[in-house]
Amino acid sequence: MRTRYSIKIAGQSGQGIDTVGKIVAKALKNAGFYVFGYREYPSLIKGGHATYQVDFSNQVVRSPSTKIDIVIVLNQQGVKWHLEEIQDGGIILHDTKKVRLTENDAKLLKEKNVEFIYVPALELALENGGTKQMSNTAILGFLWKLFGLPINSIASVILSNFAKKPEVADINVKILRSGFTFEAKNFSDYKFPFHPSSFRDVVFPNIDQEKLKNYFSKDIIGNPNASLSGNVLVSGNEAVSLGVIAGGVSEFFGYPMTPSSGILTFLAEKAHVSGMLVKQVEDEITAAGMVIGAMSVGSRALTATSGGGFDLMTEHLSLAGITEVPFVCVIGQRPGPGTGLPTWTTQADLTLAVYSGHGEFPRIVIAPKDTTEAFYLIQEAFNLTEKWQVPVLFLTDKFLAESLFLSEKFDPRKVKIERSVLDTSALTEEQKNILHRYADTENGVSPRWLPGTISKTYGTNSDEHDVDGNVIDDSDGANLMQIKRQKKTKFIEAELPAPVVYRNFEVGSDGDHSYGDICVVSWGSTTNTVLDAMDEIKLENPTKKISCIHYSYLWPLNVSEYMKAIESGVKMVIIEGNFQSELNGMLKMKTGKGIDNTLLKFDGRPFFVEEIKEKLNSIN
Repeated sequence: MRTRYSIKIAGQSGQGIDTVGKIVAKALKNAGFYVFGYREYPSLIKGGHATYQVDFSNQVVRSPSTKIDIVIVLNQQGVKWHLEEIQDGGIILHDTKKVRLTENDAKLLKEKNVEFIYVPALELALENGGTKQMSNTAILGFLWKLFGLPINSIASVILSNFAKKPEVADINVKILRSGFTFEAKNFSDYKFPFHPSSFRDVVFPNIDQEKLKNYFSKDIIGNPNASLSGNVLVSGNEAVSLGVIAGGVSEFFGYPMTPSSGILTFLAEKAHVSGMLVKQVEDEITAAGMVIGAMSVGSRALTATSGGGFDLMTEHLSLAGITEVPFVCVIGQRPGPGTGLPTWTTQADLTLAVYSGHGEFPRIVIAPKDTTEAFYLIQEAFNLTEKWQVPVLFLTDKFLAESLFLSEKFDPRKVKIERSVLDTSALTEEQKNILHRYADTENGVSPRWLPGTISKTYGTNSDEHDVDGNVIDDSDGANLMQIKRQKKTKFIEAELPAPVVYRNFEVGSDGDHSYGDICVVSWGSTTNTVLDAMDEIKLENPTKKISCIHYSYLWPLNVSEYMKAIESGVKMVIIEGNFQSELNGMLKMKTGKGIDNTLLKFDGRPFFVEEIKEKLNSIN
């Protein structure tokens, strides 16, 4: 049963692959389809093989598929055809006159009955007054004809993309229309560089024009969803950035590090509108120090980095822990150790976030699953760091940070800004004089007022201190302060939302909270692929009931829902993008009960929907 289609655009990094992919995604979204956009690229400024994959459906789609319907090959040197991924009967569009095929290429093309279509994109671009760089647009026009969609749905996106250069926009639309009207012809200009004699044995069938017209099911293409017009198509980095602006952040200090660099770039581009001070500093140590400095005097400030950059920040993390200055840092996870795979994805920094920094101090760790959570939870992160005066570490990953997700329009008023700063204007002079910045309280949270707002002063330094911030080294004072700070953890845990339970079945009207036949535990962006797999399994086998316990708030760790599932006897599986099953280890540490059945991935690639479906279908 087909529920989705996948398009992969392939070429050299720096060739505009990302731009072409985003145009396709936005145009499909505007045409009324659920869309997900996923990119892969090497750690090079220019060159190397890059791809952009767009999955779309008339039902919700949140993750990529391993099965590709159309591969668009844009580079003419070092061509990769992605034949292993293409569906039987799939389509390849290319602009290579002298095609070089290996024997294995030819074999797969024949075995899979692939339609191999030459679109003279460069010729069409030049004939219509364009340049070599505009040739990609011609192939997009032909793609739109294959979809059977109105050309205006993509022409409008191109016009919007080049709104500041109307003359360029008009030429691109002209080239787009030439691709749309192009009729595919049989093509035989193949080269077999290593075994020329084998050419005699390769016979490519003529293009099946009827198949091209009817490749895309009318069940999907013919049923767009008009209600999606108000939705937004954004990446995780963009969603975090928009949430930061909505959350009243006035300063951003950072040093570029993939995959979080997009936050720095986005905020810098919007600084003239938001009024935010955005500064690229010399290193991550400086960035963390400037955030703590800004937060200590009352601003809301943010930094963002990846694991290697965060390693440099951990001394400042401990500084925030002992001074109880609010601190928020986005950690965009990518595979390590060392430089690792700098442009790929992982979920291997959970224990880094939970246990980083020297000494003991409470902190909060949050990992949003998608752009909606990214937008709202980064705002919650600032409210939490100010309320509890503890660091908040916000875990994203390359998959979430750079993929395109379709979300309902964000509401910037949904999360109220809560500064949790003492209003000293309402206090009498006597009350002001008895204030102590680090006073012991029931929940460990001491009064916080901004320096200079009253005559009462306090010290803020990295040494252990008394209630007014004066340096101490006596055992009683040290015990008092450590216990005071550590008190917060149990109160934070009680306040943080429990993990969300998703189900691909209806629960009983009597309030039965069954976990079905299988219960998945997952966190962060992996949950998107789990939910897609659950939906597809329901369509294929409606009797197979699957639930998913999704963790966005990871520390302090709430285990109540987890223990209910364990005690129910349901078959459980944990799915994580790391080698050691880090969340599993933390759950076992806290409850004594871990999950033996795991699906782990640590090659830098995200989970694809077929991988999780296969795992869940194997559990009987």
